[in-house]
Amino acid sequence: MHFAYSPASIADIGLHVFPIEKYRLVAQSLRELHHIPQSAFVEPEPATREQLLRVHTEQYLDDLEHCRSTERTMQSELPLSPHIVSMFVLACGGTILAAELALDEGAAVHIGGGFHHAFAEKLKVFAT
Repeated sequence: MHFAYSPASIADIGLHVFPIEKYRLVAQSLRELHHIPQSAFVEPEPATREQLLRVHTEQYLDDLEHCRSTERTMQSELPLSPHIVSMFVLACGGTILAAELALDEGAAVHIGGGFHHAFAEKLKVFAT
């Protein structure tokens, strides 16, 4: 089994209840405590704009790309910055990679994504 994971899945989100370090800690635990070899970890690419447009509107993606606080992005529980937007886009890429690996191999895990909000025009999406 493979694990989609990138150290870039972590961004400075400021004082927030979300334990962003969990992604690194899960990967570390798998390697050290469960003896998962480094070769089982596959680093995802950021999702392409074309992929993102399958589930998000053009206006929403433009707002994110330019870090604009709009009605579409104001629902965010995280600050809007280029680094955080990049983290979200990478998280989408990890989810896509894990889905592709699961289709090919029967199972895969994405470490570093899976935000629980899912709306086409809100920042609370970008993942599974």
